[in-house]
Amino acid sequence: MAQPSNPFFAVPLEFQRPPHGPGDDIHIVAGDIGGTKTNLGLYHSTSSGMQLVREQRFASRDYPSFEAIIRAFLDSNPQGKIDRICLGIAGPVISGKVQTTNLAWVLDSQQIAGETGIREVGLINDLEATSYGLAGLKPGELQSIHQPETAQPGCAAILAPGTGLGEGGLFWTGKGYLPIATEGGHSEFFPRTSLDVELYQWLAAKFGIVSWERLVSGPGLTHIYRFLKEEIHMEEPAWLAPLVALEDAGAAITQNGLGGAAPICQEALWHFIRFMAEESTSLVLKYKATGGLFLAGGIPPRLVSLISNPALFRNHFLKSDRMEALLEQVPIHVVLNPRCALLGAAYYGAYSMKG
Repeated sequence: MAQPSNPFFAVPLEFQRPPHGPGDDIHIVAGDIGGTKTNLGLYHSTSSGMQLVREQRFASRDYPSFEAIIRAFLDSNPQGKIDRICLGIAGPVISGKVQTTNLAWVLDSQQIAGETGIREVGLINDLEATSYGLAGLKPGELQSIHQPETAQPGCAAILAPGTGLGEGGLFWTGKGYLPIATEGGHSEFFPRTSLDVELYQWLAAKFGIVSWERLVSGPGLTHIYRFLKEEIHMEEPAWLAPLVALEDAGAAITQNGLGGAAPICQEALWHFIRFMAEESTSLVLKYKATGGLFLAGGIPPRLVSLISNPALFRNHFLKSDRMEALLEQVPIHVVLNPRCALLGAAYYGAYSMKG
């Protein structure tokens, strides 16, 4: 397996074929499919690099199926030759099929090939796609939160809260990284404090099993806020009530928490960051991820100022059962490129699908 030429931040990803080699001329429709939005992009890979030709965003729940979305994408601006389709999807991909976690869709690579007439269709987990996207990051698209003086080669971990909670690993081969898909976001939340126990019981009454995704995600931030209001009886300003009653309550909570306009929003964000740190610790320990922790997805880039505050993230990340010395050596980075998963699907489609 060949290692791509990636001069930025030494995040080498391994592919079946070396990217941007002589004679490279591949057109790929890449997709990043989540519960809220579906992003599709047409990419052209040549010997000089990967170029985004056009991109379109769709509200996932406005369409009955993914096939309806890709037909709209292909029909809206017909292109010439398209060699492959590669889609990163929030859900477990098994034998070319996936039932999406936060949508009532079933995607089948063979069915998509039949619908589009494009023979080569690949489906990968969205955290695999995000991991492969690290290969194409440019300067300024990865912000270091902690960099130890001496870096230790090894596996890495990636945690990506958005509409859901994605988690993955990157296996270190000695030359580069091979992404590993997981569904770790659906493992069960563990309470650490007395307030956490109350929160767990409140959520368990609603959902039965309380997964980490119920807390470390966009909807999870809203759950924390409503718990603070309904159970802890924190004051909700009258002007805030109609804003958090809207569908995108998380955006209102984030905006007013970051701006300091509402203490209940600040408190919700602080707990959200703490829970993200605690689950990051668990993920890093399970992979012995001395190669680093990458925080990706839609939410971390908006919260860089809070994640950068050691009292809110890293101090909680370092709390462990006798593994503090290991955790001290783990680099922590925030992925700032919102197209990382889309870019990763394009890279995988061009260089690790059958050609």
